[in-house]
Amino acid sequence: MSIAALAIAKGEKKPGDSKQLIHEHVYQRAKMVKDLHKCKESPELIDQTLRNGFACVVTKEEDARLRAYKHVDGWERYRLAQIPVMDTQEGVQVEFSVT
Repeated sequence: MSIAALAIAKGEKKPGDSKQLIHEHVYQRAKMVKDLHKCKESPELIDQTLRNGFACVVTKEEDARLRAYKHVDGWERYRLAQIPVMDTQEGVQVEFSVT
């Protein structure tokens, strides 16, 4: 979850802001479907592809920034769009490595 979206979800912003949240596919669905078709004969590759099926809740503004990097996939889009992300399961901010 982006840090901005987390603030909205926690009620740190004004009421009604939750309508500003978007469920975003980190590993873009179209790419995942294409990859699944490529590896339909290999259960190992299918499992590997499906393990990439992460989602991240972002604000509408962040979603617009991510669209500028549609040609990139995965967490790299978030790094390029400069969107800080919180791992809500671990309670820590995700550190994106610089490539």
